[in-house]
Amino acid sequence: MSNSDFKERIRRELPIESYISRFVNLKKAGKNFLGLCPFHSEKTPSFNVSPEKGYYHCFGCKASGDIFRFTMDYHKVDFVRSMEILSEHSGIPLDSAKTQVDKDRDKKKEECYRLNQKVSEFFIKNLFDHDGKHALNYLLNRGLTEEEISKFDIGFAPEGFQNLKGKILNTAWEETLGIELGILKRNEKGNVYDFYRNRVMFPIRDASGRVVGFSGRTLSDDPREAKYVNSPNSLVYDKSRQVYNLFLAQDEIRNLRSVVLVEGVMDAIGLFTRGIKNVVAPLGTSFTNYQARILKNLSDQVTLLLDGDEAGKKGAIRAAEILLREGIECKIALADIGSDPFDLSRKLSRSELRLFLDEGKNSWNFLVESALNGANSTSDPDTKKKAIHSLFQFTKKWDKETDRQIFLNQGSKVLGITTSAILEDFRKETEQFGVGFSDNTKRDLREVPRYQRPINKGAMECERSLLAKMVVNPDLFRYAGKVDDLEFQDGMSVVLWEWMFTQYHMGEIINEAEVLSSDTLAEEVREGFAPFLLQEEYSEDENLTEIFEELIMLQRRHYHSMKMDEIIMKSHQEQDDMMKISELAYHKGESEKINQYFRNKSIVNR
Repeated sequence: MSNSDFKERIRRELPIESYISRFVNLKKAGKNFLGLCPFHSEKTPSFNVSPEKGYYHCFGCKASGDIFRFTMDYHKVDFVRSMEILSEHSGIPLDSAKTQVDKDRDKKKEECYRLNQKVSEFFIKNLFDHDGKHALNYLLNRGLTEEEISKFDIGFAPEGFQNLKGKILNTAWEETLGIELGILKRNEKGNVYDFYRNRVMFPIRDASGRVVGFSGRTLSDDPREAKYVNSPNSLVYDKSRQVYNLFLAQDEIRNLRSVVLVEGVMDAIGLFTRGIKNVVAPLGTSFTNYQARILKNLSDQVTLLLDGDEAGKKGAIRAAEILLREGIECKIALADIGSDPFDLSRKLSRSELRLFLDEGKNSWNFLVESALNGANSTSDPDTKKKAIHSLFQFTKKWDKETDRQIFLNQGSKVLGITTSAILEDFRKETEQFGVGFSDNTKRDLREVPRYQRPINKGAMECERSLLAKMVVNPDLFRYAGKVDDLEFQDGMSVVLWEWMFTQYHMGEIINEAEVLSSDTLAEEVREGFAPFLLQEEYSEDENLTEIFEELIMLQRRHYHSMKMDEIIMKSHQEQDDMMKISELAYHKGESEKINQYFRNKSIVNR
């Protein structure tokens, strides 16, 4: 049984409404079920589950997909793990859906989790033994209680090079695995030794609670020692795609639809133990786009709480830019210079921390003020000139014209200069290099995904309805040749049709659930088509073939109308020539043929 066979069996034998009702309170609403969306905060139910079609759609946040997509998004796991979860829940075996390579890889991953857990338990035991007394005192002196220390399974790696090897990791296979996971190291002479020594150890857990790595904080006073050392990437750990404390924080993040992002593990622990339970931290790396997407799937807003020094400000700027580009609302709250979020968590109560976070600065304003280097309306002319140049350099980095105008408009307010003057100077400066507003708009149309381009609403609805009917009614693929000849105007329809046409010729499954859960289709495409797939209901007396043929003709009429509009618009800007006149006549003639087609149908149907 292939993965496709396994997916189809799960969809067939595990009712989607039954599975989702474990996490969402669903009520019958006609043929479907309705509940409060688990992916965004709402008071009126808009989360629609269709047992007949095997997928869900939220009319509020546009989340949609099949049972596998729900499992991935709700539990924050990849597709392979979603299959495992559904296999465990349903009792449908997954092994038969895997190749031997897959099985060997899965077995090795399980051994990695087991070994990491074994090592974590060893570190925990050490912390509360005699050798870990100074490490425990360090944590207690920082303001943590023993209960809080145990909550995060904090441990201690003692001095010495042979505490793990030969004692905890007993076999040659465990030694090899320990080296791959970064727990052990091999020197140039071939000798294997413990990598973590005299460090407070923080286990890193994935969203399912499995230990995937470690972050070790040194207790040495040696300035040559790195303060924190994190596990390297491995079969079970990718530091650019995981965040610390997600396992404990994810439920609160979903409930509040907001997340607090801090810099380090102690910052996250400090806030969490003060009742700010929607807090996470990146791990030994700058904040990444992948981490932003994890947070985007869980929340609507991110508050950055970072150190107030220059390094903290730079980190806030970079993280804010990533979040805004991902379309995530963002605020920035900086601790006082010389302090950090953990210090704040020891000084302030939960309510005081909440107030501090709520009063964070809007990220757009923060970025503009940073770009202006502190200049304002009272600054002298030279300072303002330098600030304007800095603002322009910063603004050029943003691709969207709307983002650029927001930054320039806000900058003009801070400097006390009219917005029109700022916009005009920016236009002149950037157009000199061919990237001004007008040229940039053209560049965007070439570079942005095709599904983001403007289109006539009627044409868009026609094309999406046409493709939705094919997805819901595979018999309509007998028209695949005619559909492939169409000139789609809607970029999303172009993307979906290319996917459908490929699936069709490869003999792969095409249905609503497959479209809405496909990783090869962009999220925007899946969201854009979900409402059209939901509304595809037919009564037995409807002639589906006739409706579909009319949609094909209607799409052609929209296409010819669009081409005529383009030609007429150009004729106002450029001198007419015979080629344009001939092209216009062609499109007019084709439109008239289609209009006659609809007139004839109207007469026949009377």
